[in-house]
Amino acid sequence: MTIDGGMGPNTLNAINAANPMMLYNQLKMDRISYYERIAAKDKSQEQFLDGWKDRVNKFKDKTLQNKKNVNC
Repeated sequence: MTIDGGMGPNTLNAINAANPMMLYNQLKMDRISYYERIAAKDKSQEQFLDGWKDRVNKFKDKTLQNKKNVNC
């Protein structure tokens, strides 16, 4: 799939075909990486990094034991 920033039928098909637990966990990791890049690029933002990560980590990782009731 070509990444174009849009949310079209190909994107929806890819989301619907993905393993929901893996997609959820990957989105969490990607969000943390995004915040880390912001802080690395602009040192004035480092003061916010722990709070950003705390907010993301309030959403528990999904495992085979706790894959129901995704909290997002």
